[in-house]
Amino acid sequence: MFPMSIRFIYGRAGSGKSHYCLNSVKNKIYGGDERNLVIIVPEQFSFQAEKNLVETVGERGMLKAQVLSFRRMAERVLAEVGGGTRKNINDAGRSVLLYKIIEENKDKLKVFGRAAKKKGFINLISDAIIELKRYKISPGILKDSADNIEGVSLKNKLEDISVI
Repeated sequence: MFPMSIRFIYGRAGSGKSHYCLNSVKNKIYGGDERNLVIIVPEQFSFQAEKNLVETVGERGMLKAQVLSFRRMAERVLAEVGGGTRKNINDAGRSVLLYKIIEENKDKLKVFGRAAKKKGFINLISDAIIELKRYKISPGILKDSADNIEGVSLKNKLEDISVI
């Protein structure tokens, strides 16, 4: 196994960063370096960076060097070390799932059992749940908060969201 290293190249626009990186890759490839080389660039620059790499190192160099965006690098790491098997649900799937959950629990829901049929409700509750998850607010926290509220309307809504 070869030792790995990382080097950050930064500077102002037009200061020669890309030229420096590409020439460094070319020198390593044609100098006999056996390591695989990776150039990490922002997503919007990946195509241009790949084009520049081919122009600089030629076809031979493309076997030893590659350009990755941050997203593609993360996907590759997850594929190689595991953890990339989890699939995220899209908006349509989330809406279907929420509708099913509400239908299955409508007897427990004090406020939102009837609201699920109204246009736009599923999207609103979906956005609310995404926001709650973002701030790590669990159903238990919602339930505890509802227990401490005197207003019936808000209390019932929080309890319903905790069920959903």
